[in-house]
Amino acid sequence: MAPIISFVIPCKGRLDHLKETLPNLVDQESSEVVIVDYDCPDGTKEWVNHNYPRFIVEKVENRPEFNLSKARNIGLHRATGDWVFFLDADIFLSKDFVSGIKNTLSTNHYYLLGKERHIGSKGSVLVQREMALAIKGYDENYLGYSWEDIDFFTRLTYGGLSSQLLTEEPIGIITHSDDARVEHYDINRMQSISTNRLYTAVKRDLMRFYNNINLSNDVLVSLRNNCEQSVLNAMEKGEVTASLVTTLPEEKDVTTNRLPEYSLFRRRLHVEVQLWEPPVPRPDLD
Repeated sequence: MAPIISFVIPCKGRLDHLKETLPNLVDQESSEVVIVDYDCPDGTKEWVNHNYPRFIVEKVENRPEFNLSKARNIGLHRATGDWVFFLDADIFLSKDFVSGIKNTLSTNHYYLLGKERHIGSKGSVLVQREMALAIKGYDENYLGYSWEDIDFFTRLTYGGLSSQLLTEEPIGIITHSDDARVEHYDINRMQSISTNRLYTAVKRDLMRFYNNINLSNDVLVSLRNNCEQSVLNAMEKGEVTASLVTTLPEEKDVTTNRLPEYSLFRRRLHVEVQLWEPPVPRPDLD
C-alpha cells in the first residue's frame, strides 16, 4: 500500500538542520521520507543511510550551484505517496502530524504551514502528488533565491485548488541568516530576487492569456533570459524598476474559463516590477 504522505526534503549544506528535524519524522504513520542530497558538501547521503536506513536518499552529483526547484522535482519523481509534503530542512513538524491530518485532507486544497511564516516556513507545501505532477512540478528556470514557491502555488490555484493553512504547524523552525540562505547560489541576491519577481509576473499573465498553466519550456527559458537581461540593464543604469514588454499573437480577445476571469484588450503585455533591495536594518532604540 502506498504511503499517505511522502516528505520531500532537499539538502545543500543543511545536514546540521536535518540532524535536528528528522527525528520528528521517524515514526510518522503511513509515510516515507525522501532526502535529496543535491551535491551536498556535508556527506548527507552517507549520514542518512547510516542513521535512518529506511529513508530514501536521492544523490545528485556535480551540481555546485543549488537549484531548489530541480531538487524538489527529483524528490517528487521518487516519491510514492498519495500526497507530497515539500519541506525545508529546518522545519520541525509534530511527531504525530500524519495521524492528525490524514482524515481531514481534501483533494480540493493544497496546504501551507500556518506558523512561523515570518521566519521562513512560507515555502513548504503539502499537495496531492498527482496534481504536482500534472502541473509539471516546480519550474526549474527559477535560478537563485526566491519566487519558485509563489509560482508553484499560483499554478496549483489556476489548476482549481485553493490554499488552506495548517494552523498548528510547524512546531518549530531553525533560524539562520540570509547569507546562509544564499550560500550555494552563484547569482547575486538582489539580481535573482528581482529577476524572479519579474519572471513570475510576466509568466502569470501569459498563463492567463493562453489559458494554459503548462507553457512550453522553450518559451519559459526565453522569457527568463529576457527578464534577467531587463533586470541587469536596470541595475547598470541605477534604475529602481525593471520592465519587460512582450508582443502577443494576433488572436481574438479572451475571457478564460478555467483560470480566473481575465480579459486582455491589447497586443502588447507590459509588466514592470520594483527591483528588490535588502531591507535597511532598524536602529537599536534601546
